[in-house]
Amino acid sequence: MLKLNTLSGFGSGVSGGGAAAATYGYFIAGQSTGGAYSLAADRITYSTGVAAAHADANASVAREGPKGLSDTITYGYAMGGWSTEARSGMTDRITFSTSTTAASTDSNLSTDRYIGGTTSDSVTYGYYCGGNQSSGGAGKKVTGDRIVFSTSITSAHTDADLSEARQSPGTTSSATYGYICGGWAAAAVDTGDRITFSTGVTAAHTDADLSSARGGASGLTDGTAYGYLMGGYSNAAAATTDRITFSTSVLAAHTDSDLPSADNNAASHSDNSVYGYYASASTSAIEGQRMTFSTGVVAVHTDSDTSEPKNNTAGISDGSPS
Repeated sequence: MLKLNTLSGFGSGVSGGGAAAATYGYFIAGQSTGGAYSLAADRITYSTGVAAAHADANASVAREGPKGLSDTITYGYAMGGWSTEARSGMTDRITFSTSTTAASTDSNLSTDRYIGGTTSDSVTYGYYCGGNQSSGGAGKKVTGDRIVFSTSITSAHTDADLSEARQSPGTTSSATYGYICGGWAAAAVDTGDRITFSTGVTAAHTDADLSSARGGASGLTDGTAYGYLMGGYSNAAAATTDRITFSTSVLAAHTDSDLPSADNNAASHSDNSVYGYYASASTSAIEGQRMTFSTGVVAVHTDSDTSEPKNNTAGISDGSPS
């Protein structure tokens, strides 16, 4: 499959200078019915909005809690997870030209973790930050890892460490910054961190604090104007969506973008221009949802239903970094 490059930068509707025309998005692995670990992948064709099982993209090991990021041109990565082997730093790499996934040991995390936060400049580097390394609450980490897209090699990058140890943050990104928002520390937090892609440095950014403390929010980006953090969990699952204005880096509740129903620990990806897709995190039902970026409204979209119900799934796009 030939993938044609679009123009670069904010004016083109892409995030990062090297992004390519979006063709497919993927939901890979996760926890399925009865708490079983899944390796199954679904692929959404962006031109039609239709999802279908795609076995070539299956994860190499069944697991929940991998997190996805992308260079938007050549590869996407499903990083970390939790399986019968406990928490794992393993990473799978999907080759966009073939839609085929395989283990990529060079891309493994520096420590075994799952449900961290991922963000990417879509050109040079991707980042995996925080997560849970061991069983129980003591395993939450600040650790920042960075993957070099030209080599697919991941290593610890202390400049990208989070401002506090936490798991399950929501993430979104512009061409300039990545945002890692909320999550679970000792309890749900609203903390917003911002990573400056030009330096690879992460710092607390209070303007990007969530409107309410919650973990397990799912992120989307339209590539030009706005990013979204959807759903999450504190004392209960939430339908709340917060929207970040990229020109100001300010995050605020945006009720027009609230989910159709309360949800958390879902996966999401976007075509970086027209639509974002959200896979409901229920392990007993299948429901695809789609955001129309021109309106910011999320609605049930049955054509994008996944082939099996899952939560804690990796969302990956060949046109969007997150």
